[in-house]
Amino acid sequence: RRDVERIFIALTVGIGWKSPLVKKRNVAIFSILLNCGLRAGELLGLRLLDVDWDRAELTVRSETSKSKRKRRVPLNSAVLDALRDYMQERHQAGIMDPALWVSGEHDRPLTKDGLKHLVERVKAASGVRFHLHQLRHTFAVNLLCSGSDVTKLKQLLGHQDVRMTCAYLRCLPVSV
Repeated sequence: RRDVERIFIALTVGIGWKSPLVKKRNVAIFSILLNCGLRAGELLGLRLLDVDWDRAELTVRSETSKSKRKRRVPLNSAVLDALRDYMQERHQAGIMDPALWVSGEHDRPLTKDGLKHLVERVKAASGVRFHLHQLRHTFAVNLLCSGSDVTKLKQLLGHQDVRMTCAYLRCLPVSV
């Protein structure tokens, strides 16, 4: 919990981003990673059309999903707010690329290397040692601790087999 706060402090005030667009994009990216449990490839594969504003959900298409199956992931108010801020800034910048996440310098998709560089900057500024996939684990643990069940988590993570989902249970705190 404290590490997540440090990450968001780094994203919002700790790093001097090139532009408001880049800052808002990065906040939205981390909001989705922590609240939706997407893998890096799924995140980078998102298109503008994958955001359903009316239903407040995100579609992970089969071609970007590791399981090769389409799934829908709900968006909470924090994610929706971060996405709205980013989309407003993106619109003002005249960005036309169909990819949801764009490079900070050009009207083209954010790359895997760009995402890796972003994570490294956030790690350095926040002092939190993490890798991107740990944010998926944080999402899973938070969901289970809030009372959700393993079946729902399996669906949201896009696992085909519940045994894969159970690997996330080892991260749960032990009750005394």
